[in-house]
Amino acid sequence: DKKKHFRAISKASGIAPSDMLFFDDQARNVQSVAQLGATCVLVPHGLSPKAFAEGLRQYAAGKQ
Repeated sequence: DKKKHFRAISKASGIAPSDMLFFDDQARNVQSVAQLGATCVLVPHGLSPKAFAEGLRQYAAGKQ
């Protein structure tokens, strides 16, 4: 489960999950980390410039 790793990264960095982006190719990991408040994007074929831009768009929309 990526939630445990994500919590550790958040704690070590001092950055709240709600201020982080998470990209993963597995839906279960995206759903799990989203429960922590992170902006999450499913990238089934890997991270692309388009998917990265979508993540930034979603993050910005969530901050308004």
